[in-house]
Amino acid sequence: MKEIDFARLFEMLKGRELGFEDELHAFAKALRDNFDLRGFMEDERVPAENKKKFFSLLQPQASPFFKGFIELLVDQGLEREIIYLAERVTQLTSSRLGVTFVNVQTAQPLSGEQEEKLKKVVRGNVILRTKIDPNLIAGVKFITSDGRYFDGSLKNKIEKLKDELIHVG
Repeated sequence: MKEIDFARLFEMLKGRELGFEDELHAFAKALRDNFDLRGFMEDERVPAENKKKFFSLLQPQASPFFKGFIELLVDQGLEREIIYLAERVTQLTSSRLGVTFVNVQTAQPLSGEQEEKLKKVVRGNVILRTKIDPNLIAGVKFITSDGRYFDGSLKNKIEKLKDELIHVG
């Protein structure tokens, strides 16, 4: 894989790191969540120009810098690296700016009070990214950009109880 000069990237981003990280994170999430989108973007048979046009239609609100970044990756044949690059940019943004990104899954939307409690638990300058997952039944689970993980979902508690019951007998 061709190397990305992250120091140079962040030099170019000065003051726009959070916005760029957010755009890249959202696009990588779309690629992870949508098999067809990922297949299209990573298919070597699809001409680069078609991928760039499709990206422009898909993300018309993308900042010019982010659009140029994705177009550069496509031109360089690095579409398969977008998810990895998003993870790396999140880590670097977190460490450079002293921000902790928290990917939160809940069965129901968090209230403002619950968000504040979660931020206090994580501590520091926290940016929450919440996803509603009704399969959790109740509770919350999260992973932070610095690797901390917590699963306080009812679904997890039921799974643990099920495992304990299976191993008792």
